[in-house]
Amino acid sequence: MAEGGPAAAIGVCRDSAPAIAAKLSRGSGASISRVSARFRNPQNHPEPWQQTVLEQFEITLAAEPDTDVGTLEYFLPEQQGGARYLKAIAVAPLCLTCHGVTLPDAVSTQLGEDYPHDRATGYQLWELRGAF
Repeated sequence: MAEGGPAAAIGVCRDSAPAIAAKLSRGSGASISRVSARFRNPQNHPEPWQQTVLEQFEITLAAEPDTDVGTLEYFLPEQQGGARYLKAIAVAPLCLTCHGVTLPDAVSTQLGEDYPHDRATGYQLWELRGAF
């Protein structure tokens, strides 16, 4: 953001975030990724179980509006010794630059080029963005 502004940061997020997730996955033995019901990158679409959990997070937030989104978690141990885990991602102030209701023209243009079917805008501060 500091070097090239928000439009340039879109490329960093597009390229760096998956690389970071892959490195963390290799180092931990877990499969680490980001998912969202309103994804920007089709590769970040939720699996059915993840979609169900994201919907449950939304139900919790609707029933308990004072809930801190960042505290929402899901954990399910699996019989083979693994587990399924999701940690909610809240829309923080900086996120609104590229995910908010009103976007700078340069951001809108870049998103249109990089993500022509983008579904990840229109968020309000502290809403549920997705999960890790």
